[in-house]
Amino acid sequence: MRAWTAAFLLTIFSAGCGTDPGSVRPSFTFSRTGGVLENVRLSESSTVSAGCGGVSRKIPARNVAGKILLTFRWTPERPCTIRWGRSTDQKLVATAPLIADPVPLLTLDLESFFPRGAGDGLENEPTFLTFSPSGRFIAIGTARGYIRVFDINTGNSVYHTRITEGRARAAAFSPDERALFIGEQTRDAFIRAIELKTGKELWRYRLADDLGETHPWNPGNKLAWVLYPAPFRMSVMPNGDLLAGALHNWYPKKNSNIHQVSYLYRFDGKTGHIRWKWPKANPAPLSLTWFGIDRDHKTAVGIFGTPRSDFENLKMRPGLYAINLESGEMRWKHHFSVFKPHFRTVQTWRGVAVHPDGEHVSASTDDGRLYTLKNGNSRWMEARGGPIYVSGFPIVTETGSIGATDKFAIFALGGAYVPLQAGPRGASGNHSHPNTHAVLFFDWRGELRWRWDGPNRPNGLATSRDGRWLAIALGKSRMLRRDDANGVVIFKTNAPSGNYYAGEYLTEGIVPYDQISMSADGSLIATIETPATILDGRPAQGKYQLHVLH
Repeated sequence: MRAWTAAFLLTIFSAGCGTDPGSVRPSFTFSRTGGVLENVRLSESSTVSAGCGGVSRKIPARNVAGKILLTFRWTPERPCTIRWGRSTDQKLVATAPLIADPVPLLTLDLESFFPRGAGDGLENEPTFLTFSPSGRFIAIGTARGYIRVFDINTGNSVYHTRITEGRARAAAFSPDERALFIGEQTRDAFIRAIELKTGKELWRYRLADDLGETHPWNPGNKLAWVLYPAPFRMSVMPNGDLLAGALHNWYPKKNSNIHQVSYLYRFDGKTGHIRWKWPKANPAPLSLTWFGIDRDHKTAVGIFGTPRSDFENLKMRPGLYAINLESGEMRWKHHFSVFKPHFRTVQTWRGVAVHPDGEHVSASTDDGRLYTLKNGNSRWMEARGGPIYVSGFPIVTETGSIGATDKFAIFALGGAYVPLQAGPRGASGNHSHPNTHAVLFFDWRGELRWRWDGPNRPNGLATSRDGRWLAIALGKSRMLRRDDANGVVIFKTNAPSGNYYAGEYLTEGIVPYDQISMSADGSLIATIETPATILDGRPAQGKYQLHVLH
């Protein structure tokens, strides 16, 4: 936890040889995958080379927002020489740091793009943040239905729209980045395919035809949207097909028990035709809030949970369901049992991640239990976030942010609380727990290999496609102390030293839940900062802005 407990070490050397008189001098900043060269003509960036204790070699370079991203390996505390252009005088000599924090490439003020409020009490908080496959574009959606796509290379907005009377719930790019798939939470719950260049709608599918259309009992309530159907998770396969996990929770009658239905879909990405949906006959009587996918897109594992107390009588019990993505057939299932004696139900939200091999799965439940499974069979379970008892009531930690790599099942544990189903009314506020704010790296046998204790709540998780890079957002949900740490912490999961911490980037304001994204190759990280109310009553801290990091 270097930036909070130790001296900040980041070395930037610059030399002005070969630049225009009076111009800003070139500078170089080390990053975890190489470095960032600034104030150099873009026309000269095609000939960049680096020598770090050996022969100077030409290295890959990419222009992002006028900065040149360089990819090469460096050794801590060893000098490197960076050269560019045709003149041998155009060079920088810099000594590598012990650890390189993320380098900010682009910061966009989002206030002008996404109005924060309209006087009706409904905030316009971000709902999704999604990189395109190459990392060139990023899509942002909000609770008031605003959607924008930005070109990272220029910082310009290249597409925008607004969903009326609903939320922008999910989005995904086609592999060729020509189309954006948008999922909305409205009465209709459309999934739309949009051609980015023209804004033309290529196709649409109305989920409400499958999941039901409802009208909230109080449409004027700012939370009325929660009763609409929506695709809560979307992902694109290598051939361009779209996977969507959709659900609908509503009350059929006033003051009745909640009703829930869900489907997992595979759409033809070009036409919108359904290749298959699961279950085939009738929707699952549970909430599908998340699914994980293996690296080769052969298997999706959905996590079906329920807040109902009568799930023992359901035809389909809550748990994990693995679906063959080619055929749409179920491969295996694993049921969750109630963690007795203080819990009446087992609930989940985003607690599933799939190992690259598609056979191993990490999972979690909201009673604090952590799992690893192989082909549906439990290999290990531990209530590491599970109950400790105070005055007879169980206190658990949030367990919804998890990841899976070749080596590790990763669990980021959040704040501690008394679950509503297990405590008296009003008892679910903040509490202490020995594993609050811990990031735990378990091997797939269930052995704890490494632990990182954070200074604030882990508020979302993103990984590179190969699992080598892991980024975790830090921040509370609303109120802050002025000295709270907010931002992004980076881990390198294959570090040979066994210390996987790889740097951090701090923000003044809060990073909202799950507003963190990583490009497929791990070179770019994006996060959203929002203003936070401070407990001391002084003005809000932070701004509403997008940060893109290298």
